Amino acid sequence: MKQMELRKIPYGETFSVFGDTFVALDLVDGNVLAIRKEIWKSAPFDTSGVNNLRTASIAAHLVEYFLGLCKQGASEDTVAMNTIDLKATDGTREYGAFGMRAALLTLEQYGKYQHIIPNVDSWWWLATPCWTPAQKGGAATYAWSVDTSGSCSNYYCTGAYGVRPAFILPSTLLVSD
Repeated sequence: MKQMELRKIPYGETFSVFGDTFVALDLVDGNVLAIRKEIWKSAPFDTSGVNNLRTASIAAHLVEYFLGLCKQGASEDTVAMNTIDLKATDGTREYGAFGMRAALLTLEQYGKYQHIIPNVDSWWWLATPCWTPAQKGGAATYAWSVDTSGSCSNYYCTGAYGVRPAFILPSTLLVSD
């Protein structure tokens, strides 16, 4: 494998860095948005059934994944903060936006890039809630997911689906193609 700057990897193509394989999705503010090629592990979105990624138990798994990449050379300098808009599909913005280094794609991002994201063997979670407690009287228990054919569906947050982290990486980062 040869090394090259990440910005030279065509969108939809895979690359390796930090001991893992990713798919380049897009240039975002001079950096590259990428997603893990395969599912890392299965986990509930939230063990209590809450669809707010900011407080969901899946957030700890994403932090764990980032820390694992740090053991392979990643750092806060090589993985930028990824701001996730938690606007629900019903349009409510009760959860706002927040940043994580390893994140989940939103439903909107998945819609934009689904044609270049390879399908995987099992369902996986997206960051987007279906609705928020203000709209459903406190019953905000469904989040969006992607099935094995690439179609989106919502599912109860206590179900165990795949965790497929997404990142913002410097376009000048040296990666293997």
